[in-house]
Amino acid sequence: MSRFVAAALITGWGLCRIASSADGDVLGEKSLGDGGVSVGVGGFVRPGAWVPIGPLANDPSANEDTPDATAVVAVTDGDGLTLARPVDFPNGRAALVQAGRAESSIDVRLDRIPTVRWTANPGEDFTVLAPDERLWAAVRMPAAMKREETSSAGPLDRPGRPVRVAAFESADELPTIPHALATVRALLIDANDLPADDGFLREYVADGGHLIVSLSVTGELPDWLPLTPGDPTPLTARATLERLAKSGSGRGTTAVINKLLPAAVRPLDAAEVSAANGRVLASGDGGALVAELPIGFGRATIVAASLHEPPLSNWGGLPSFLLELTRSAPGGGPGDRPPIGEMAGQVYGALEAEAVGGASPGTVGAWALVLLLVVGPLDYLLVHRLLNRPALTWVTLPIWLGGAVALALWGAGGDDATVRRLEVVDVDATSGRVRGAAWASVPAPEAGRLSLAFQPAESVRVQNGDERIAYAAEPGATFGGLYRGGGVGLVPAEYRIAGAQALGVPLPERSAKRFRLDWSGKTDELATGSLVAVDGTLRGSVSHSLPGTLSDFFLVHKGRVYRPDPKAEAGPAAETLPPGTAFRPDGAGVVRRDLRGFLTQVREVREGPTVLSGNPNDPNAPLKFDETQRLVFTRYAAKSRDFGVILPALSLYAQSGGAAFTRLSNAELESLDLSATAASGRALLFGRLDTSLTDLDVTFGEEAPADGATETYVRLILPVAEGEPNASPPSPATGPIRLDPNAESPTLPRRRPLDGADFD
Repeated sequence: MSRFVAAALITGWGLCRIASSADGDVLGEKSLGDGGVSVGVGGFVRPGAWVPIGPLANDPSANEDTPDATAVVAVTDGDGLTLARPVDFPNGRAALVQAGRAESSIDVRLDRIPTVRWTANPGEDFTVLAPDERLWAAVRMPAAMKREETSSAGPLDRPGRPVRVAAFESADELPTIPHALATVRALLIDANDLPADDGFLREYVADGGHLIVSLSVTGELPDWLPLTPGDPTPLTARATLERLAKSGSGRGTTAVINKLLPAAVRPLDAAEVSAANGRVLASGDGGALVAELPIGFGRATIVAASLHEPPLSNWGGLPSFLLELTRSAPGGGPGDRPPIGEMAGQVYGALEAEAVGGASPGTVGAWALVLLLVVGPLDYLLVHRLLNRPALTWVTLPIWLGGAVALALWGAGGDDATVRRLEVVDVDATSGRVRGAAWASVPAPEAGRLSLAFQPAESVRVQNGDERIAYAAEPGATFGGLYRGGGVGLVPAEYRIAGAQALGVPLPERSAKRFRLDWSGKTDELATGSLVAVDGTLRGSVSHSLPGTLSDFFLVHKGRVYRPDPKAEAGPAAETLPPGTAFRPDGAGVVRRDLRGFLTQVREVREGPTVLSGNPNDPNAPLKFDETQRLVFTRYAAKSRDFGVILPALSLYAQSGGAAFTRLSNAELESLDLSATAASGRALLFGRLDTSLTDLDVTFGEEAPADGATETYVRLILPVAEGEPNASPPSPATGPIRLDPNAESPTLPRRRPLDGADFD
């Protein structure tokens, strides 16, 4: 009987779905692909990311019959829930929406009128990016970058880092709404193709994008790229460009530039590059051929020759050349072995380590072992040896199992679920720009629906700023992941996100939901500094006006790190940095190291003496002790749940060696990697703040989950001036970096390395 009822329910639900689908087709359902509507950037969509959609032929809310109707975009999130978000399509123009999981369609419908809608389906109207794929964009794509139809791999693909390219015929086809290009890791364009209104490109770079501009003979750079190209001259230093391509090939070989075809170059002034805190990547023909400038949180790379005209446009080494330009640090590419996971997964695991109450897997395993001992050997000794009545096992076994269940329920109810947050706030002292990303894992004490308001705190809130709240899911095929295929529920659950609020989110008991808040804009001075680089050493001071005290902080500049060392002979420096207090990288008690060694915790170990040697023909020759010297690296704790371990590796991912060191990919959180800033002429101050920079208000029935731990990290980007060379030798406090064999292993703040079992 029960089977018959279940079958009837399923059949009835299926018939209702078919009927409603048919009604939608009759009353106005159509594909977004019809009429030239664009979905994503060039038709590419990353699951869970913010993507542009449109322009629509008509504003879906501009309906004569329903003038008050609101356009709603509906997608399926990582948990299989339907997220409905009100969206404005002003005059039919494009809008920014959050994509669903990989198999989710993007539906645009009129609120309360589901029969009028537009839909975009994956595979038909847009292409879903794989978890490890990066997205580039190119205006007038050079011939050497085009993917051959007979080849499954593109010219930019490398092991562990495949690249897809969105091609545009002109800059007018690029999406111009704010954050529409957020998923584009690099954008290639010729100076002649730059649009007259290039404000959206400047915002793209300032928000963390990478713009690659090639200079044609008649091309000019915009004012926000403070470089003056020289007069055209024949390109003779082709070997310089070929060396860059050789470095980016990953194989040590590359194609040569055709010498039979003439090419013009417009050299850049290296002094102007240095004044803008940039760096020269290649020189020749009387100036800089390739230069990189930091702009806000991103960078712009200028190539002094046209990559859209022969011989460079069809140069076989062009893909490798461009890959080298996008590398944030030497050796920052993938390792020999494939990554074992994602940095985003480690971040989310740390968020939920304390968010949802309950025992850890190790504790559960230990209690399971205890239960096996009780129902096995101990029960045998009791009923066979002591009582001598084996039949009592039918009584004792249910008692043991019932007691174990009662103990588990008691232990599960004893822990209160708490909300845990992670906040990462970046400040560019030069432009006053601030951007923030915050994650919150909100647990459910019981089954029900929760609502929350998530917004930046008043101290970092910006006037006319941009705030966006989104669901956050792991970029994988795990349960609740963005690439996990889900089944169909009889009653699909739906919730809504409007502005900075999430409303009616359904949660089962003892589960949790993650949300992400992004905001950006300009605010008052939060960081100040007067830093000068003299003979490669950073001098001066830096301070902040954030509403709290920094701890576990360090300063990075051109591959070196400066941090307080309480064991320094010159005297201990302050290990915390309150507001208004200056930190001097050349002061007493400050230790300096190379950045890569600091991140990887490399140390020099000398083993010996092992052999006593001398000259047998000369008894007066001094004896020598043979020593063995080796460098010891600490493996990255890929399973750590300590943000003090995770955030330095995430913030300087490429500088640490990338996947070769962490064994994790950062495709999902690549925008948080500031390795390019650390390699530029600017300085980066990283630290942990003891004050939260977001406000979170959670409503869940009569009992809201308690607010738990909040980890806040700030990253301040500061300009650095070039000082005159100092003829006098540096003082011991600012002397050259050496590896001390007798010193303790240098460690990152709060770092707790795990053993090698984490990598098995």
